[in-house]
Parts: sequence; structure tokens; C-alpha cells
Amino acid sequence: MNKIKIIFRTLFIVYLALVFFLSLYSFSGTSIDLNYSLFGIGADKIIHFLMFLPFPFSAWFAFRSVYISVGGKFQKILLLLSGLALATITELLQKTTTCRYSDFYDLLANYLAIILGTLMVCLIDKYAKDVWPGRL
Repeated sequence: MNKIKIIFRTLFIVYLALVFFLSLYSFSGTSIDLNYSLFGIGADKIIHFLMFLPFPFSAWFAFRSVYISVGGKFQKILLLLSGLALATITELLQKTTTCRYSDFYDLLANYLAIILGTLMVCLIDKYAKDVWPGRL
């Protein structure tokens, strides 16, 4: 495995650890307050969106060859489904804690981020895959 794949896979593991930490940690004793809105959208929903938007990129760069070999021509659908599964798992795990709660609109923000990120990966893969050939 080349060094670039190792770097991307390491960054992906760090990203997943951060997602689980941010999803399950209780911020109640801190000065973080997400009870405001921006353009009518709750700050909490924006944070959820921003937290899950990098998933398709990081997963694709880390495991592109795996998605291609396992998913075949449905590789991007597999990428989308794995992101949706991560979003669902983190929301379900929040139900098991006493300090966090699961919210349908948080899940919706997660899903929208995963869908948008996957569409962006599709566009990048289609139009810019020859920019850095053979590296991933």
C-alpha cells in the first residue's frame, strides 16, 4: 500500500473518531451554546451538516479501490449507503446516552450532507479524475 493511501486511511480513522466523539460527548458543562439560528436554521443542524459533509470525500479517498472492487458499477451507491449508515448509527447511539438525544432533524441534516457530498464526489470523479491519476 502506498504512502498516500496510508495517509488518507489514517485521516479517515481520525475523522470517524471525531464524528463519534462529537456525536456522543456531553457539552452541557461547557460554554458551547447552539441554541441560536442562522438564516432560520438551528446552529445544531448546521453543525450536523458540516460534520457529515466530509464523509464521502474522506471515505472515497481512503477506500476508493475497495468501493470499486466491492460495489462495481454501483460503487457510488455503496459510498452513499455507507455514509447514511454512519449517520443513522450515530443518531441511534445518541439514544443510548443520558446526556444526548436523537432528533429526526439532526438525522435529516446528516443525510443531506452525505447526499450532497456523494454528489460532489461523483462530479469530481467524473470530471477531475485525471488530475491526479494513479495516486489513489
